[in-house]
Amino acid sequence: MSEDVEVRLEALKLIKEFAVALIVLQTAVIGVAASLLEKHPPEGWRLAFTAAMFAAFLVAIYIGAVCVIGTIPAIAQKLPAAAGRDIYGMTGGLSGEGRWTLGRFCLWQAHLFMLSLVLFVLFVLCMR
Repeated sequence: MSEDVEVRLEALKLIKEFAVALIVLQTAVIGVAASLLEKHPPEGWRLAFTAAMFAAFLVAIYIGAVCVIGTIPAIAQKLPAAAGRDIYGMTGGLSGEGRWTLGRFCLWQAHLFMLSLVLFVLFVLCMR
């Protein structure tokens, strides 16, 4: 295997590890939020806000688990034939050749991760 392919495979492994770390953190935060809900069930606008927060977490986890991690094997298979291509500009995934690149999925995961954390902080502040 060429050095170019090995370097890009290692980069894909790092992307996978980062995506998994974000998913683990989000899952832990969902557990904390659920335990807070047991003690202080929300009503009215707080209930709608709580639903939006959980939706943001679920979409972020979906993007990370299915889109980012699901794209990595397809890109890894293409590496020998795609010498010199940037992995962030490559497409792939569960449905074959997609429109979105790995870079776009990674950005969406990062942005949704930050949004869900901001919503969690606001959620905690509203539970006081």
